[in-house]
Amino acid sequence: MCDRFQNFMNCSIQVKQQIENTVNGISQLMDANLVGLYLHGSIVLNAFDENSSDLDIVGVTYRDLTLEEKIKLGSLLFSLNKKPCRLDIPFFILTDINPLKHRLKEHFYFADYWALQYEKISLGADNTEEILDSVFSGGESISDFAVIKQCGICLFGKPINQVFPDISSELFLDAVSFGIDDFYIESDDDSQSSFLVLQLCRILSFKETNKVLSKQDAADWALVHLPNQYHSIIKRALYNKFRIGNALPYSMEDAISFKLYMLQKIKS
Repeated sequence: MCDRFQNFMNCSIQVKQQIENTVNGISQLMDANLVGLYLHGSIVLNAFDENSSDLDIVGVTYRDLTLEEKIKLGSLLFSLNKKPCRLDIPFFILTDINPLKHRLKEHFYFADYWALQYEKISLGADNTEEILDSVFSGGESISDFAVIKQCGICLFGKPINQVFPDISSELFLDAVSFGIDDFYIESDDDSQSSFLVLQLCRILSFKETNKVLSKQDAADWALVHLPNQYHSIIKRALYNKFRIGNALPYSMEDAISFKLYMLQKIKS
């Protein structure tokens, strides 16, 4: 693992202050409706880079948020975003998590990807409700819950084991493997292709070890356990995403061979 990667214990004072400000702001705004806030992602997997990583937090509430509450929450998180890190914070209703519903959806989601929309909300846009509807399209978060159960940190509220159910290996693999047949990894200089290469490494490493690894650790695992012919594509993905190592080239044929090999191993 590269020396620049950190975790919650040794991250900078600025990052810890951003986390504290976020927790304080959300808890004051939501008051009794807030079940808890839970840190996950790279910062608990010893793979956090302040210059590029998101701060990943899951929020849980007792009930859905009103439109007014969503507007205030969106404005709050916009004001805290990129100070210094990007925030990624979905919110779920407790009764949707435990017992766990299939195809779980967020009822509120702040991410830097939608920063422009949240800026409009904070400025009192006339079409705020329309903006919110376009932002909160929902998504799968089973893998996030698995990380929370494995090594997440409760920042506020009820303990993790009282909020999140156990995630079976089958459920986790089903969630993270969704759409893998369509993964496009043929480009050796495309960030998304590199992300998908590393995602395949994470999926297979979980199947073999029953442990959720960071993308970096999953790549290290793959470099030990996969045939040498696939090392170049893994190392190139590490370079493209994290500037680790060297930008080794690979051909489209190499990528197709790697993908077919990984799909066979994952599905077997």
